[in-house]
Amino acid sequence: MKLSLHPVILGESLDFEQLLALASELGYEGVDAGLDAAGRMGPDAFAQLCGKYNVYPSSWGMGVEWRKDEDTFRQGLEALPRSTAPAPAPGSLRPSKATGPRP
Repeated sequence: MKLSLHPVILGESLDFEQLLALASELGYEGVDAGLDAAGRMGPDAFAQLCGKYNVYPSSWGMGVEWRKDEDTFRQGLEALPRSTAPAPAPGSLRPSKATGPRP
């Protein structure tokens, strides 16, 4: 098992590089974030930045809102392939989404 830092516990907003730096400093091997950065930076620059800190994304949020109405849920499902396109190679990230009963 690898320890992974989730940005929500920090109580402040950090950009992706700041999150990697903090995780590295604290001894974490992963962060629960990064898909947005991967999309903006491209796969090579993204991999280089993660390698600089030796911290890699552990999981990424799927962005499908299941707690609202059916239309919102369906729109999220339709957008899922586009929103996950920048994800790095298979096996390097795992999608995650908090689940529970749908209203």
